[in-house]
Amino acid sequence: MAYWIQEFGGNGKNNSSYRLFYCETEADITDLPNLTDEGVQQGNDTVSNNPCPAGCEALALDTGDLYVLKKTTNMWEKIGG
Repeated sequence: MAYWIQEFGGNGKNNSSYRLFYCETEADITDLPNLTDEGVQQGNDTVSNNPCPAGCEALALDTGDLYVLKKTTNMWEKIGG
């Protein structure tokens, strides 16, 4: 089990709290944080598991599927496919 993030800074275009998660497997999506709850901490990383805003994305590297955290459901939902 593993995931990590690519954070984007506040350059006027990107939301400074937006996160792109890279998950080794699709099963790791369930370990991610959502709008209100922390995710499963990965080793000594104390940032990736913090709650995150709607619109954050997660890429499952084993399947290539993209997930987006939806505001209306507070859940990671697969896009397309």
